[in-house]
Amino acid sequence: MGKKDRRIVITPPTHPMFISLYILGAILIVLFAFHFPVYIAMASYLDYALVLGIVSAVLIISSPLLSFVNIIFKTIGTGMTENVMEMEYVDFFGVPIPIPRISYREAKMKIAVNLGGAITPLVISIILFTLMANSPFSNVFFKAVIVSFIVTTIVTYFLARPISGVGIAIPAFIPPLVSATVSIVLAGIGPAAATSAYISGSMGSLLGADILHIAREPERIFAPMISIGGAGVFDGVFLTGIIAFVLAL
Repeated sequence: MGKKDRRIVITPPTHPMFISLYILGAILIVLFAFHFPVYIAMASYLDYALVLGIVSAVLIISSPLLSFVNIIFKTIGTGMTENVMEMEYVDFFGVPIPIPRISYREAKMKIAVNLGGAITPLVISIILFTLMANSPFSNVFFKAVIVSFIVTTIVTYFLARPISGVGIAIPAFIPPLVSATVSIVLAGIGPAAATSAYISGSMGSLLGADILHIAREPERIFAPMISIGGAGVFDGVFLTGIIAFVLAL
């Protein structure tokens, strides 16, 4: 197996029991994807706003498929040892006899970033932020997105649970509800609230649930691989997008 293969891991973003709901959500995203970013782009002063809106729409549509892809960028030691059983074979008159050997080594944990649950929402958030920053709603948008981002980050940090051997999990409905509520209270229903809900919900989930926990307490997770924006957190980012679409209607 080559180095490139070891850096890319394909895993499902949710439990097989919820694949049908996941597919339904993906269909909803496809149906509304072009409406949401184009709606935001139409409120922007930028000459190339529509192009940015279309680009972000394509990324949104692609996010469910891209969420299966995890890119490993770091391997860290956990300070814990694990037993590893290896089989050696001794030739006895032409017959290979298996001899089990047990060795001890430090357990490693791979840190990955999910393509559809982290990188794609980050790029989309940058595009939407640029569009809304150059619009008549910029002042109310700045206030809403900053406050909503801080609140969502704090709430998701305290509600997220590092699960040993699994990763980090958080109730999927919390980030979108928190970000949407704060955004509506500060900006009212419209393009500013929709954009604020998406950015603060997705980025707040990633920072509060994944990044801060991985940085502060990796030993509590102790999973072979943890993915920023992957399973357990992608659901929250996913629902955040859907609720933002609803706000934009």
